[in-house]
Amino acid sequence: MLALTGEVADRAFPALVPPEFTAHARAVLGPHILLIIGLTCAMDDDPAAARALARQFVSTTIGRPGSPCAANLTRLGYSSEKLSEGSDRVVDAVLGHGGPDAIAAKVGEHLKAGADHVRVSTVVPDFASGILQLERGSGVQCVAGWDAAPGAAPRRPPSPPDADVTIPQFWAIRDKDRTRAS
Repeated sequence: MLALTGEVADRAFPALVPPEFTAHARAVLGPHILLIIGLTCAMDDDPAAARALARQFVSTTIGRPGSPCAANLTRLGYSSEKLSEGSDRVVDAVLGHGGPDAIAAKVGEHLKAGADHVRVSTVVPDFASGILQLERGSGVQCVAGWDAAPGAAPRRPPSPPDADVTIPQFWAIRDKDRTRAS
């Protein structure tokens, strides 16, 4: 599928993959195809709490029967059993977890492996908590809505928000009224 992407598209956006896959994708796609990696993160200063949240995400989302992410990771050598239990090997390879420095290190692994960009999303109970974590992890103030003035206190969106939220490098977009081409 990657080879076909390299022939007919100008970008690829794989998600929930280890840095080794990023390196493989870059080798298959070549240098001219935009490679954006989707990295899911569990951010918490307590490493054990972050790992537990990441493990829960792996076992309930990636490890569920019929998951296309599980099928891809199985082809990469991760067993169905390890995926369904959310093993440390899977959690460490596929998700970012820990404080901002640990998340930045995982982003760096993908960039070093050949990603042009890394889109970071967080495992959180609601949208507003995700925005707060992305702000903390990126050092960028995330502003919801079109009417926020520079330097103004950020408006905290209800969950779910009615407006776009964009964060340079660390970004999340919710677009219920329009469709984007990219």
